[in-house]
Amino acid sequence: MAISLDSLVTKANPKPPIILVHGLHGLGKTSFGAAAPNPVGLFTEDGLGKLEFPHFPKAETFSDIMDAIGVLYNDEHEFKTLVFDSLDHFEALVWAETCSRNGWRTIEQPDFGKGYNAALVVWTEFFDGIAALRNDRGMIIYLIAHTAIVKSKSPDTEPFDVYDVKLHESGKGVGAKPLAKELADCIFYMGQRTSVVENKSDKSMRGGGLGPRTLFTERRPAYEAKNRYGLPPEIPVGEVDKMADTWDGILEYVFN
Repeated sequence: MAISLDSLVTKANPKPPIILVHGLHGLGKTSFGAAAPNPVGLFTEDGLGKLEFPHFPKAETFSDIMDAIGVLYNDEHEFKTLVFDSLDHFEALVWAETCSRNGWRTIEQPDFGKGYNAALVVWTEFFDGIAALRNDRGMIIYLIAHTAIVKSKSPDTEPFDVYDVKLHESGKGVGAKPLAKELADCIFYMGQRTSVVENKSDKSMRGGGLGPRTLFTERRPAYEAKNRYGLPPEIPVGEVDKMADTWDGILEYVFN
């Protein structure tokens, strides 16, 4: 393609988003995915409960995952959202595939973290696959991960704890976690605000009530989040019968 000033464009042409949601267990991350437009599930764990929507059989290997992605890419269908649950359970399948390809017993068998580096090749195959579903098939990609409390190190502050995506990252900042966070258009932390109350008898502090389930969309010292669409910093998830409305509101920001 010849490049010239005539090739400059101004108007954005947004693609469907890749959304990564992390949070503690039991908050409704999978239920929220089931409320997305025309969802199809691809699972590495038993997290459906009573939810009923089209999904592939639980994946037992990395090949199972890539085969399902291939079906969604090549076959005709009307699904609009891939619900992937969960990235951190999938990481074990990535490590098993990496070990199989290299003849290793465990991902830690090679010295100096070489196993984890080799796993990034396998991770990239997966990320390329879901990106192709978004780019070529116009699918929303909804990735679920659990949350881990990690130590955040900043050159201008003392270390502090933060809720972050539960994926591997080396001390040098290399791993599946930074790859996933770079790929995602949105990282939402699903959580609840906790009130703290004082025990009048001994002046000790304890957790009080919990607020409504909320998607936190902008990074704060307490949690990892981001979005590329100017979303409100907090979005109520809503009860199950209102979750589709929440999706409509998010997609309104994406496409308009």
